[in-house]
Amino acid sequence: MMSFYLPFLIGIILLIGITIYSLFWFTKQKTNSVRKKILSGDKSFLAHWQYDGTINFASFQGRGSALSWYKKKLTDVKEVYICPDGVLIGDVIFYSWNRFAYFKQLEIISESPACILFKIEFSAGETETIAEFQVPIPHGKEQEAETVLDALYGIVRFSY
Repeated sequence: MMSFYLPFLIGIILLIGITIYSLFWFTKQKTNSVRKKILSGDKSFLAHWQYDGTINFASFQGRGSALSWYKKKLTDVKEVYICPDGVLIGDVIFYSWNRFAYFKQLEIISESPACILFKIEFSAGETETIAEFQVPIPHGKEQEAETVLDALYGIVRFSY
């Protein structure tokens, strides 16, 4: 009896593994593509922030952060590009919002250093997913961060 279930179980585990691998592969390809476009000047951005060794990007991501899968890689992030359609975090991930996304919250929060809090709702039909993450603001870039928020308020819709 067990011999019937074993191939079925192995098949399910294999299918899940391939799906997860494909998702990470697609995300990496998209991230590399966006990075190339930004560096070549083909894609615009609102801000480019570089971090010295004192800021550990991963430490700003709370429990349940949308970036929690990448926490280990986020420790090495040295730069961020904030674009009208998403955030390129180093060479780790381009976290995009699209036409199905709404900002639930977009604000500067007082941490040390201050951060931009992105809380985004993705909805399709009856399903909704909330993604939340923080982008630390380098010292001296607080005014630029406010300008970025003003620009994003005009681009992305809000749900209340």
